[in-house]
Amino acid sequence: MTKRSPARFVITLGAFALSVAWAILTSQLKVSSGSSGVNLKTFPTIITGIMIVCSGIVCVKDFLEARRSESSALSVKDIARVVALILLMAAYTLCLEALGFVISTAVLMVAAMFIYGNKNKLVIFAVSILLPVALKLLFQYGLKILLP
Repeated sequence: MTKRSPARFVITLGAFALSVAWAILTSQLKVSSGSSGVNLKTFPTIITGIMIVCSGIVCVKDFLEARRSESSALSVKDIARVVALILLMAAYTLCLEALGFVISTAVLMVAAMFIYGNKNKLVIFAVSILLPVALKLLFQYGLKILLP
């Protein structure tokens, strides 16, 4: 079992806060009054629900571990990563409509992986390009939902 630091709790708390903020944003999507079943809100609602549950579980687990830990010092690097991720998500939200889903998501993923220390450039760029393109194709052709 790995030893968890109080800084990890702060990071997971930030992830939980981002999940809740994202849920609030997706709840404001406009859906036509006659639509039922699968619509524009369905998948964002499912994904944000999963994000809230998962980050909440990890947050509680890290909080309990942090209480038992002897070290209570927060690393400036860990706090900077959380702040950078929050700013990155805000920029992503603002650029999504202007740049489109694929480009905005690819840039977000590259930046997030660099922030969190992934050094394998092949993996960074392959995942950052292939995943948004695959999601775009899945939504556009498989689910018949257009992404921005």
